[in-house]
Amino acid sequence: MKRYLIIRPGAIGDAIVTLPTVQRLRAQEAETEIHLVVGAAAATLLAGRCAADVAESYELPRWTGLFMPEMPADLRSFLQGWEAIILYLSGHTAVAERVAGTCGARVILWPPLPPAGVRVAVAWHLQGALVKLGLTPSADPPRVTLLADDVAFAERYWQEHSLPHGASSPVVALHPGSGSARKNWPAARYAALATNLHKHHGAHILAVAGPADEAVVREMRAAWQSAPLTLAQNLALPEVAALLARCRCFIGNDSGIAHLAAALGVPTVALFGPTDPMLWAPTGPAVRILSAPLAEITVAGVQAAAALLLEAAI
Repeated sequence: MKRYLIIRPGAIGDAIVTLPTVQRLRAQEAETEIHLVVGAAAATLLAGRCAADVAESYELPRWTGLFMPEMPADLRSFLQGWEAIILYLSGHTAVAERVAGTCGARVILWPPLPPAGVRVAVAWHLQGALVKLGLTPSADPPRVTLLADDVAFAERYWQEHSLPHGASSPVVALHPGSGSARKNWPAARYAALATNLHKHHGAHILAVAGPADEAVVREMRAAWQSAPLTLAQNLALPEVAALLARCRCFIGNDSGIAHLAAALGVPTVALFGPTDPMLWAPTGPAVRILSAPLAEITVAGVQAAAALLLEAAI
């Protein structure tokens, strides 16, 4: 059995755009073990829910040993027996050389982002590391799959919060936050959008938000009108994934949650302002990207994009 170790620190979106690399390795042969090391939040989300056999947190103490002049014995032992180790670490040539000298495996140091000025999807760029293993990149989008416990949680949540079922009252997920305020479409427009989605499509709104989204949620709720709203706030990421997967559509900013919705196969409208969708647009079976200065993205434009997805999902 060939064993592969992939180290890709970062946030949720960074981990999800790495999944096509994992999936391509998995597709090459059935007898393959893949160990994925990502940010702590992403590891919790992806464990058991992606093509990797193991998803582990980069914040575990042992990974600090990569940067020690003398690598600890437990890490040296762990690094034995891999067919290849892919390090998505920018500028850490010395680390790659130290790992190669320790384990004897093929070590590929690959930049986590495309070179400045090169407008290529990050997920495609990351698969460039596989060319060194004789594999061609795949256009297969990231895939996140739920566990049975996730599905059961979503069913309980739907019942406890009296969320509707059926085409006449679709549940639409909104995520008004992101990792940076500059990437957020105005909160008041999310409120206006919710009103229109309820009026024209009978939508019930499920707003998802984390601890960093408190201010934008307050702004959105202050502008809220009549649309029915369920606020799913500060849930664990696997629980967020479980709820998103039951929604008929997701609408949100450029964020890891948008990547998650798309990877779950949820019809997704992602709003891009200062960031480049050529690099960072989520990919999935039904994704629409609206890209412009955020002040120029209208409620009507977002509603029209969502309407196409809602109608296609019936």
